[in-house]
Amino acid sequence: MRYAYEHCLDCKRYHPDIWYSYAYFENCNGDAEAASQIFQRAIAILCYSNLLHFAYADHLENRMNLLGATGVYENLIKDYPSPIAYLTYQRFARRTKVRDLRGRKSVL
Repeated sequence: MRYAYEHCLDCKRYHPDIWYSYAYFENCNGDAEAASQIFQRAIAILCYSNLLHFAYADHLENRMNLLGATGVYENLIKDYPSPIAYLTYQRFARRTKVRDLRGRKSVL
């Protein structure tokens, strides 16, 4: 299946939905590292795609890499500012802060 996705991306490398589908496929098959590499390749090619940035940040957040997800949001806002990017980043920040506070309460 990887060969089919790679072959498809040879012709349609500027279609974010194909990159997303490929990363989703890898993630569902338990290869989260391959999914991360696919998202990184996709963002390097389609650096303006909000879909890929949000999906990659969500992928990193699910893997508990909050610093990496924060970096994805901050780079998107710095390079391609948009209201949806700011709102999504604010929701992420609020969600991760609440998670952090819940963790602290359970320790105390």
